[in-house]
Amino acid sequence: MHETMDFSEKRILRLFALCILISIATILALPQSAFAERIVKGNDVYITPDEGEAWTYVKLAPIPKGTKANPAVINIAPGNYVVPRTEMQNYTTINAVGAHFMSSSSGGFFYGGQRYPKKKGYSHLTNVTINGGEYICDKSNSKGSIIKFSHAKNINLTNFAMRNCYGTHFIELVGVKNAKLTNLDITGVYTLKDKTNEAIQLDNALNERVAPKCKPFDGTPCKSIKITNCNIIVPKMPIGIGTNSACKKRSTKISITGCQIAARYNTVNLPETKSCKVKNNVFYKSKMSKTKSAKKLKASKNKFYKKIPSTLTAA
Repeated sequence: MHETMDFSEKRILRLFALCILISIATILALPQSAFAERIVKGNDVYITPDEGEAWTYVKLAPIPKGTKANPAVINIAPGNYVVPRTEMQNYTTINAVGAHFMSSSSGGFFYGGQRYPKKKGYSHLTNVTINGGEYICDKSNSKGSIIKFSHAKNINLTNFAMRNCYGTHFIELVGVKNAKLTNLDITGVYTLKDKTNEAIQLDNALNERVAPKCKPFDGTPCKSIKITNCNIIVPKMPIGIGTNSACKKRSTKISITGCQIAARYNTVNLPETKSCKVKNNVFYKSKMSKTKSAKKLKASKNKFYKKIPSTLTAA
């Protein structure tokens, strides 16, 4: 009996050692080119994928220091990429038409404007453009807002897609002036059980509860926001586009035109705003909120249908 046990133990040890050797060999055999190629030429960055890999890891940072005369431009070739959450810098453009992204971070993809807790108003971040790409989230990388900018101005988000939100918002703008959101395609799942979150939230820097990590809490509102020709089909999201009813100053001049929106409770909800326009949109599943606290809100030529057509992507 004792000899049998010794033999079994030796056999287990040999198998264990073999497993370790196989694991080491597997790691060593992994292609060292699983990282994207990143070439920097002045303020221009060129990123291309490893064509031999299904997904290629790349860091978008460090971003060259852009200026008004010489902005930083990050050109990302078509392909599949895994990227960490990236802090955007002043005078930066990302061109990513044909690229698909998964996040390796728990906070989504892009953020900016949370670095200077004492600078008030719209002075934290300026002249940022994200053009193109598909940004895909799963349960492990979608906490909070997927894209979040605060105390910023001149923000352009154009021609890209966003899939799934397991956090709070797809896009959150806190105290942002002069922003254009154009030709965005926002679809997929939303899993929280709340009744107030928005796919696109236009917020103010009131306090930590309303706008987490967006100091200073000087009440800076959103101003001159244009949302045009966007497809926002997230049937389980409580609100499609909305503002916060808690504020010191009203958000003003929000324009929502030519969009298709599906949400659970309200497609558009703009409390405590002034001089906003909602025109030529198509709403599915829920109607626009009749917000009494909004001043000079003009809503016209919007259509409503209870059912979402099969031609639109819906989760």
